[in-house]
Amino acid sequence: QDYLVKHFLVKSGETGLPYFIHTGGAVAPFLDPNKFNPQHLYHLLGSEAVNGAGTKVVLLHQGFPFQGVSAMLASEFPNVYLDLSFFSHFKLLTKETLRTFIEIAGPHKILHGSDAGYLAESLGFCARNTREALSEVLDEFNQYQGWSDGECLEAAQMILHKNSERIAKY
Repeated sequence: QDYLVKHFLVKSGETGLPYFIHTGGAVAPFLDPNKFNPQHLYHLLGSEAVNGAGTKVVLLHQGFPFQGVSAMLASEFPNVYLDLSFFSHFKLLTKETLRTFIEIAGPHKILHGSDAGYLAESLGFCARNTREALSEVLDEFNQYQGWSDGECLEAAQMILHKNSERIAKY
């Protein structure tokens, strides 16, 4: 199975397209979280072939409930990025995840996502949750980490749209 995924990752890099990997699971009793732990991707993401192709890999759904592992992968591998979708429905979880992702991987590795494209109200709700959570987290970075207002603004712009534009080349 890794052979096929590695082949797709290399082809994606050769064509300049980002490759999205579904990590993290829905909150459902029938899903085994051990099956979607992003830690299982470590050797694949570290592959010379994948890195040589310049493949940009986006880990979808925060890697929930393994957000720290997702952040570590994005920190270690320059081609790995983190998506906030699905769990942006939950503001406090999004806030906690943003704090972890920013501190470990950096704001240049995080992409806003809602996973709510089917319903405009849900899309707006998720966008508002993410903006509010991000604002609160960046206020903490400003107050306790010494980030300037300009650094906080740049981080917000990266997370909310610039990273997606850069990675997907929209």
